[in-house]
Amino acid sequence: MAGPRAAVVYHPEKLTGARWRRVMAREERRAGWEASLWVPTAADDDADTLRTRLAEAGGADAEVVIAAGGDGTVRLTAEVLAGTDRPLGVWPVGSTNLFARNVGLPVLDQIASLRAALTGVERRVDTGHVTVDLSDGRRLHRMFLVLAGFGVDAQMVVHTSAEAKELLGWLAYVAGVTRGVTRSDRIDVTYSLDGDPPQDARLLTLAIANGGALPAGLVLLPDAEVDDGELDVLLLHADDVQGWGRWPRGSCRRTGSCGDCAASTAGAVRCAPGLPCWCDGPETSS
Repeated sequence: MAGPRAAVVYHPEKLTGARWRRVMAREERRAGWEASLWVPTAADDDADTLRTRLAEAGGADAEVVIAAGGDGTVRLTAEVLAGTDRPLGVWPVGSTNLFARNVGLPVLDQIASLRAALTGVERRVDTGHVTVDLSDGRRLHRMFLVLAGFGVDAQMVVHTSAEAKELLGWLAYVAGVTRGVTRSDRIDVTYSLDGDPPQDARLLTLAIANGGALPAGLVLLPDAEVDDGELDVLLLHADDVQGWGRWPRGSCRRTGSCGDCAASTAGAVRCAPGLPCWCDGPETSS
């Protein structure tokens, strides 16, 4: 009788060379699994194209679909699997690995994370959904697992090159954050949470978090949990930046001086056309 089989959705620029497949083959033998299916992502992938390619490779019969890459690969794979009963495994080989951190995977031990994908326990998590009306008239629907943001969050992604992320890992984002915080312009947004009346604000950033853990032990929103049924929202004003670092480990509290925080299950944000936004990966302009 054949054993279980995984499908590995991988970022071809993250998993290069034969070493990764040797690692996977060793862990398959160790767990008693059949040889995995390997499905690369493409730069222009969306959930529909990846879903089609995964099905053509035989992924419908996989016991688990493992996302091997960074947060963009994990987000896209999760969007493909949403609404199905197939579990998502995470092989964190990206620069920040936010989702892996927020579900407690050992991001510094990639082998242990892979073993968890093959033999670990299942855990249900929440997902966030963003609809973006683009300046060219198109409408995009994105799912996110950890963080969606406007302002500094998106500027961090805009100003961070692939080469810097490859060389420095999550530290590459520091320069992007610095540029975003020191920009003279601010974002004007109109937002509403859970059907409340709309409010106007001028901000450095608006972040919507399903999880609060960041690299280096930092916690953006300590009350944000990936399975609590709520999204936490941070409104960071320009005069909040100095206070942001006063809390231990760089954390933000809902009653602290680092910005306004709230919990929500649904919301709406209106901002100027062309403003970058970020959902667990590459930025998109509104």
